[in-house]
Amino acid sequence: MNFLVPFHIFKLVSELDAKTFTADFEYYKDKKEYYYDTKISPLKTFIAKRIARKEILG
Repeated sequence: MNFLVPFHIFKLVSELDAKTFTADFEYYKDKKEYYYDTKISPLKTFIAKRIARKEILG
């Protein structure tokens, strides 16, 4: 879980400002749950996404 939240924060920031973070957006656009294909609990993914959204969007 420690690495899921930063992943989703960077992914969200790159999506929100794709023009400024072009390279990041290109890297993260195809990533769904994590940097590489692995099995991650849907609950952990849900929680990480909520935390990332709360941190970035308030």
